[in-house]
Amino acid sequence: MATETMTAQELTDLRLGTLDTAVTDWETMSKRLKTLSTGEGGGVNAKRLQTEANAADWDGVNATVTKSFVTKTAVEFQDVAGQATSVLGILRDAVGSS
Repeated sequence: MATETMTAQELTDLRLGTLDTAVTDWETMSKRLKTLSTGEGGGVNAKRLQTEANAADWDGVNATVTKSFVTKTAVEFQDVAGQATSVLGILRDAVGSS
């Protein structure tokens, strides 16, 4: 994967006003992903599905594959929620330093 570097002029010309919008959007996304991941606020969520899948006594040809898929997907939701929080922190830091 190639990395790009910015020139001093590109940094000078950078419009930072859009960072405020990005922070607002990421706050919303981060909250939604956290809710989907942990179930805060109720409703269907990855944590509950993972718990139910682990407790289920599934039988049949697809039981192992399905259980593995559900639990793996639940963990991925938790990871994505954490990554969204990290991106939000980076954006907030960028706004604070501009």
